[in-house]
Amino acid sequence: MEELLSLSIIAVLVYWLIRRRRTAGNAQSRPDQPATPAQRASRKRSSTDDSARLDPDAAARREVIERHFELNQAIEMAKAAGDLDRVLSTARQSIAQLPEFAMAWSEQRRQERGHADGAAPEPEWESLTVPALVAIHQIAPARGERELIVWTREVVRQIPGMEDQLDQLRRDLEDVEACEAVLAHLADNPGVKQAGMARGLGLDGHRVRSLLHWLERGHDIVRVPSGKTHRLYLPRDAPDSGVDEAPSGATGLTTALRSVSVELAAVDVETASGDRDSACAIAVAVVSRGRIVETRRWYVRPPDNAYRASNVRIHGIQPHRTADAPPFPEVWPEVQDLIGGLDVLAHNAAFDGSVIRRSLAQHRAHDAAAPTLFCTCQLSRRLWPDLDNHTLPVVAAHCGVPVEDHHDPVADAVAAAGIGVAICATLNVSSIRKAHEIVAGRAS
Repeated sequence: MEELLSLSIIAVLVYWLIRRRRTAGNAQSRPDQPATPAQRASRKRSSTDDSARLDPDAAARREVIERHFELNQAIEMAKAAGDLDRVLSTARQSIAQLPEFAMAWSEQRRQERGHADGAAPEPEWESLTVPALVAIHQIAPARGERELIVWTREVVRQIPGMEDQLDQLRRDLEDVEACEAVLAHLADNPGVKQAGMARGLGLDGHRVRSLLHWLERGHDIVRVPSGKTHRLYLPRDAPDSGVDEAPSGATGLTTALRSVSVELAAVDVETASGDRDSACAIAVAVVSRGRIVETRRWYVRPPDNAYRASNVRIHGIQPHRTADAPPFPEVWPEVQDLIGGLDVLAHNAAFDGSVIRRSLAQHRAHDAAAPTLFCTCQLSRRLWPDLDNHTLPVVAAHCGVPVEDHHDPVADAVAAAGIGVAICATLNVSSIRKAHEIVAGRAS
């Protein structure tokens, strides 16, 4: 009897333990009873501790990766402050860390995705290394930083999947040599015009324009007006141009132009790639009574947030800047509200207009019609045919309108607005639409 009682007690205890385990398992798996924050934190700590025990290098990898992104952020802050020396010094630190970062990032991605050793996923270098390398591409050639570019190339060679960047660094070295040739030519031929320089160096006119733009941003050359064109000098050789500085508060327009009563809006669009539906930023400058009264910029997420390195090099907008930005149709109503019923212009309106139309069409936003854009580039060709060329910086300089940072959308929109006001002043009209009609009538 006692033996039977013992067996019954044991059976009851076993049954009770089984029921308790099942009840606990059901409680954890029930979707209507989520874990509390304390439980989630405890599980996360436990998981992290387990990972650290299984992979003692995980903490070191995280530290390397965090340091890399801190340096990227520091580069962006230095750019925003206009401190190019700090941009390059920080970029150098970031690039020195790239091989270590590449290994840490690849290993982390392999761990996260459960890849076996030797089967790491694509490391996505283009978006992760862009701040430091773009800083080198944008600044080093114009500054003649040959040694920095060569050193960067040697570091990048240590990292798999960087063939495009190596090719760009090769072109950077060619740009250094070309900039040196331009400066040497100016030293021997002070006052030469752009067309004469292109002939003297045997370079394409577009290539010379790009080189001069870089050197001018670095204050390595000076343009002095000469009739309807400009002569080029090294700063030490430049004569007094006789042009007074614009008074403070002129917002990019000279005193004479500010007196013109013109109402208009100017737009500028930047793209992430060569595709016309890849808008990544748009800016508007509004002019009232001949003065810039409002500017605004919108960042836009291009399709798949895909960028081409050559486009990033031009405008400096990077994938992380637009990763969480809205698509073009979502910002377009705000652009339309700002433009209102004003006449709208752009410098090279064929490009900006097609980007706007295709970016809207790409999202099937057919109800958001693009405005008619008047082209200050085409108008300047008719009014001032003897300029060296009719790019935005050259036409703006002719009109006395400085371009603060070419290819920044706000700066370009402001410059285009200033050109539009100058065109209206030249023709003594109060609207860009009327200026277009007069120039079109002359052509016919």
